[in-house]
Amino acid sequence: MVRYESRIFLKPVPRYLLDDQFWDRHIRHEALHSAASGSLLSYTWLISHPSDLQIAHELKLIPATVRWQAWTVFVEDLLSHVDFKGYANVNKRYRYGELRLFRLSTIYRLTHLSLESLLGGYLSMYDQYAVFFREKLAWSLVAFLYVSTLLAAFQLCLATDQFQGNQNMQNASVVFGVFSIFLPAVVAGLACVAFVLIYILHFMQAVEFGKRRRDP
Repeated sequence: MVRYESRIFLKPVPRYLLDDQFWDRHIRHEALHSAASGSLLSYTWLISHPSDLQIAHELKLIPATVRWQAWTVFVEDLLSHVDFKGYANVNKRYRYGELRLFRLSTIYRLTHLSLESLLGGYLSMYDQYAVFFREKLAWSLVAFLYVSTLLAAFQLCLATDQFQGNQNMQNASVVFGVFSIFLPAVVAGLACVAFVLIYILHFMQAVEFGKRRRDP
């Protein structure tokens, strides 16, 4: 489960994970068993009422053939085999619930040192140009407003008799004034450079994908 702003991304439950025979025949490795157990354990928390199951059916997260009575029987059997309190036989990933996409992308960039991971992160959400520039320039707007407030405070201080002849105060106001002039240009320039690199990267990926589709 990955959360991005007001959205959450969920992997649908495969039908075979709801089959006891499939577990007995194929899910025998400890790591695979802990991952499958954690995935289903997450859904036991998400679907705890009949209305939750109805939403899961509408979103095609659970097979429509699974009814509430069958789901409760399955959950009881699952919880009897899974340590849902100590998480001894559950993959560590599922001990933290949903993960924020921003933090996940930050971890991904630090552990996968490449231009593609640095620009795109774990999952790129830039489906429109406006989304990219809004996300990249939002924090710079806050910084610009803060610097503007400081400049207004400097101007007020310099207008008083106490600081009017103070050289240190005048030097500080000059530094912040020049900084506020160059800050928007520098941030906008860096955002444009990042946008061009991401555009080129996505274009190359699209061309490569088109070649793979044409090749027999």
